[in-house]
Amino acid sequence: MTNKPTLVLLRGLSRDQRHWGSFKTLLQQTLPHYQVTCLDTLGNGTLREHKSPLKMDEYGQDLLAQLADNDIKQPVLVGLSLGGMVALSALAQQPEQIHHVITLNTSSTLSPWWQRFSLPWALGHLLFAKKMPHCSRLEYGILQFTSSQQNQNIALLQQWSDYRKEANTKLSNSLRQILAASAFTVDEGLKTAGKVSIISAVQDRLVNPECSQKLAQHLDAPLFRIDNAGHDLALDQPNRLIETIIKILDKRETTMQ
Repeated sequence: MTNKPTLVLLRGLSRDQRHWGSFKTLLQQTLPHYQVTCLDTLGNGTLREHKSPLKMDEYGQDLLAQLADNDIKQPVLVGLSLGGMVALSALAQQPEQIHHVITLNTSSTLSPWWQRFSLPWALGHLLFAKKMPHCSRLEYGILQFTSSQQNQNIALLQQWSDYRKEANTKLSNSLRQILAASAFTVDEGLKTAGKVSIISAVQDRLVNPECSQKLAQHLDAPLFRIDNAGHDLALDQPNRLIETIIKILDKRETTMQ
């Protein structure tokens, strides 16, 4: 790997690095002094043949192993939803190996279950998803409840549908990931680590923004809110998300000087 500091992007439930779309390239162009890379979590993407664990600690252990295998040292982990849980788990296990963690719309057992995952909202969109030509109805439903700005983007829907045809997460792994996420508890040691920043989308209707607020309060971590964005922050507001990440990185570097 390069000697540049590394930003590692982690997606959420049943998604993989392909779903970052153009965001990875945009982030790399904006931060040329960083190396931006993506890794998959167990059961998704390049690791789809692996069984997804039922405990978040095991996802964190695998992430740490991937970082070591790729010679990635002191990375900044940017995790969306379940990806944020995996990042926090890795940080709790080996805080000396992680420079910083930035979570996007991540929940925990600090919040009640009905705030952590709006099941009726998601199921409603899945059950009544439109049938679009050459597109997956499931992907159409997912796009509706994860995006507030791009939910009518047919080109994106077709791309996601192609991803599903090429390689998708097994249903059994999706269910196991849901169970692991539902039991995710924040490690108490992270309160004093000072290595966590929280970003929340104001219009997230899948995971209530109060979950990020609870997480930030518990960890005494800075909370940044981004308006006009749904659960998939990188899709709805990529430029504002990058601006916020830069603000976090600048503040982190200033604090350490």
